[in-house]
Amino acid sequence: MRWFDWIYLLFLRSFRKNILTRSLQSEVEEYLKVHYVKPEPEQERNVFFRIMPIGEPDSPEPPENITRKKLEKYLAENKKVSFGSMLFMLIDERGERDSDIYKRAFVDRRVFSRIRCDSRYKPMPITAIRLGLALQLDRVNFDALLRTAGYALSDSSEYDLIIAFCIEHKIYNFLDINAILHHYTGTTIFL
Repeated sequence: MRWFDWIYLLFLRSFRKNILTRSLQSEVEEYLKVHYVKPEPEQERNVFFRIMPIGEPDSPEPPENITRKKLEKYLAENKKVSFGSMLFMLIDERGERDSDIYKRAFVDRRVFSRIRCDSRYKPMPITAIRLGLALQLDRVNFDALLRTAGYALSDSSEYDLIIAFCIEHKIYNFLDINAILHHYTGTTIFL
């Protein structure tokens, strides 16, 4: 993160009034009214544990009707592209340099390198969100990128809805997004 970004974060409350205009604030409030679904109170969850006798192996055998060939065939037919593959495909489509994207997303170079080198690497949700915003993706591509990492924006989270609002209204400036997030949720994209 650059030094002037830290200064902005420290004085976010004083600058927020200049960035978050009345019209934008009313648009965000209307969007939240329409899309926000309040989560139901958490119900008591029943958790069942399987107690294994000492002599039993650590990993149980699969059911008899599942063969290795069936499983390999299923995986081959249903496996989708990895997060890293989709990310670099989107970067190449836009003609951007990798370094521009990870700097714009405030993602550490080492994390970005890990995404590139390890096809099974699963980034944190905030990292995936930042990279999607840095690429300035539309909602469809943004959701597809998040799905490859195993995440989705929720209708029951104000934070996620504000991210969705910013994408739909093409607000990709992190400082503007932070001002909106801080005003409504008290958090920022930098968590």
